[in-house]
Amino acid sequence: MLQIMVDLETMGCTAGSSILSIGACAFDPEENWVPDIPECRSLDAVNNQSGLFHVNISLEDCQSHGLTIEAQTVNWWLKQTENSREYLTINPQSLKEALCRFQQFCFNLKSASDIPANIWGHGASFDQVLLGAAYKATGLVQPWNQYTTRDTRTLLALVYPELGGRIPDEVWPNEVRGLKHVAWADAWVQAIAINNCYKRIQIKNAST
Repeated sequence: MLQIMVDLETMGCTAGSSILSIGACAFDPEENWVPDIPECRSLDAVNNQSGLFHVNISLEDCQSHGLTIEAQTVNWWLKQTENSREYLTINPQSLKEALCRFQQFCFNLKSASDIPANIWGHGASFDQVLLGAAYKATGLVQPWNQYTTRDTRTLLALVYPELGGRIPDEVWPNEVRGLKHVAWADAWVQAIAINNCYKRIQIKNAST
């Protein structure tokens, strides 16, 4: 069954923080499937690739809806690569427009299977929590519920206990190593990591 990995780039780590971009990737851990990524890594090419999603958001518009900026996160962004910071500036949309686009991305996957897709985030207290706060701030309905939310770090910590919930370095494909903290690329890698977890669990169960 298709599932959705979501990744946010934000200006804070708590609910109500401004969101700079939303990235998402459809995936199927039971079939070990993720979408191919386009040879061109442009925003248009990514959004034209079935199963991938990315939208940048106007920081000023986030603030107009009462979302906040945390100084510690600003300092963190100043230490990141120029490439990841520049990607955030491509064609930013209003907060409502971005959230509506993500709704549509989720709805399209539900229409294909007629079952609401599970929404995965990288940590139980981050992506879905901040994204849910943004939906509440704009008066829009979030495209998931408490039954369909999933967390990568818990599963990663169970399968790779020595890493404490981090993604193994070998999971990062070379073609996206220069795109860390670009939301769609992070979502894609996190989806691959969960597929690997499912595969390890299946192998372990088959051998017992």
